[in-house]
Amino acid sequence: MRHPRPTEAIVAAVAKIDRCDRWQAHQRLQQLSIACWCPEDGQLWVAIENCREAILLRSAIQSLTTPRTELVDWLERCWNPDLIPSHSA
Repeated sequence: MRHPRPTEAIVAAVAKIDRCDRWQAHQRLQQLSIACWCPEDGQLWVAIENCREAILLRSAIQSLTTPRTELVDWLERCWNPDLIPSHSA
């Protein structure tokens, strides 16, 4: 796996994910062609090179860390504009 130069990407550890889910996240990020690696300390590191990769990272981690009921609710709000609360002035 290539590790990007710091000038090309933002490199950071993913802290919000349980250790048991890190391998699954690592595999999914590799499927999405996002540079990632797990050193011996068990952390998951990613290198994000553009906005598309940032959105994909968020989605992949959200799918592992958010309860299913919240994900279903979020999808329903996305597809049904009547469920979005209106903000009246």
